[in-house]
Amino acid sequence: MNREELKNLGLTDEQIDKVMAAHGQATQKLRDANSKLSQDLSDKTAGSTDTAAKLEDAQKQIKALEKKAGQADDLSKQLDEANGKLTSFKLESAVTNQWTAAKV
Repeated sequence: MNREELKNLGLTDEQIDKVMAAHGQATQKLRDANSKLSQDLSDKTAGSTDTAAKLEDAQKQIKALEKKAGQADDLSKQLDEANGKLTSFKLESAVTNQWTAAKV
């Protein structure tokens, strides 16, 4: 309602001033509550964005670690193969040395 409508209802200027003041206080409380809720929503949205970014970073780290684990498996297989070749070489060398020593 505006002042003119209140005047048409037969209220005095003093009464209109009181009604308008009370209305202003009530609407200010609503504006303040709305502002706080808007800020809370913004904070929650920002937190959600931050959490999503952290999740994405964690997923990237997991993929990198999985790749490194695969590389470690490959290196382990290569090491096993090299150890097998070394064992075969040592055996062949020992046999060759024995043959050489036996011919002398």
